Amino acid sequence: MRSVVFTLCLALALACGDDGSGKDESTDKDDQQKTDPQVSVPDTEEALKNLMTSLVSDVRSGNGDRAAETLQNLALPKPRDFFMALYSDAIVDRLVEDYGDAREHLPELADIIRGQLDKGRATVVVESFDDPNDRKSVGYQSIALREMRNRKALYSVRLVGKEDGDSFHIWSFMHDGEGFRWVGKLLRVKADIPKKSRKRLELRTEQSMLFE
Repeated sequence: MRSVVFTLCLALALACGDDGSGKDESTDKDDQQKTDPQVSVPDTEEALKNLMTSLVSDVRSGNGDRAAETLQNLALPKPRDFFMALYSDAIVDRLVEDYGDAREHLPELADIIRGQLDKGRATVVVESFDDPNDRKSVGYQSIALREMRNRKALYSVRLVGKEDGDSFHIWSFMHDGEGFRWVGKLLRVKADIPKKSRKRLELRTEQSMLFE
């Protein structure tokens, strides 16, 4: 009788997905989702639009904690590993150097978005480019695509106002296999941009120049 009861209990445990460790796999997945809201985000324009629309909504409503979490998760966790899959060693060294500086300013994007909302630029528009000859891409995006040894799409995000041509450009984003990450302008794909010039191009005297 005891063997029958044990067999029934074991069958019930297996049916419920219990591996005997007392640990619920679904709990692990839930914890991972809380850590990075981008887990399993598809590599599509619609997915990035949804992510950025949510960020804009959090900024507008004053949900600073959630906006900060989203911005934190937009940073590349391992920039060198990511860029190594795309570019030559010489280019990677330059990109990693610049990305380390630029990433420190990523939290400022919340204030920048708030400023754009005050100007009426509230609609999120997303475009992707995987062809260096695409006329819609920004010049540096075309150069970045052309130099890739393994082609991967670049994404642009614009906050658009009601008037034609009234927009603010945040670029570029890429998908790293798990979610979208902000990779910046990738200016240092070109070796002949002096550091002094890069500072004028990226930062100038306004933080927004890092993104626009």
